[in-house]
Amino acid sequence: LCVMLSIKNMEISKALPLLALTPGFVAIFAFVFINDSLSFLQVFAILLLLSGTYILETRSGQKLLDPFKVFVKSKNHHYVVLALILFTTTSIIDRLLLNRYNLPPNAFIGFQHIFFAINFLIIFIIFKKNVAGLFKLNSSSIWFLIILVSILTIIYRYTEILAVKIAPVAMVLSVKRISVFFAVLIGGKIFKEKNLLIKTLATALIIIGIILITR
Repeated sequence: LCVMLSIKNMEISKALPLLALTPGFVAIFAFVFINDSLSFLQVFAILLLLSGTYILETRSGQKLLDPFKVFVKSKNHHYVVLALILFTTTSIIDRLLLNRYNLPPNAFIGFQHIFFAINFLIIFIIFKKNVAGLFKLNSSSIWFLIILVSILTIIYRYTEILAVKIAPVAMVLSVKRISVFFAVLIGGKIFKEKNLLIKTLATALIIIGIILITR
């Protein structure tokens, strides 16, 4: 939900790079809580992530620390921060369940989606007025896209679970986040977003940091 709110209320060329910061968060939290190693190169990579974020949020006439203050002042950026925290927490728990407790991937993803269904049923009940509008849509193309996204999400989630079982969680997320660069470039063009070149360069810096974290 936080991811969707971030994408809805922010430019895609800004929201996606910020959401791609997850491997940095995961590497730090995994180092603290489950004793994963954190090398000097990974520390340097985290600094690259911060640099890319800084460039992404920099505006002319700002003071030195103003680009980072937006994460405190902006409601939309609050969604990003919450999404990063939730991503980090669930990724580490995934690693524990699949690796340390040897939970079979098929059983894990099955139970996970059962609980997803229960959670969304509760959301439907609580916010039924807002959800009711979805069933009034008459466009077949919208329903096709919804079904397509649902199927693709299940497929990518299953392959991600298999990867997490055999590789460090930060590495899995890093490979996954490389797609952000292309999403920023293509999405920014489609939606005709401003300062796309700077945003693309900032995203590239973030992606480099993500790749270095896995080394």
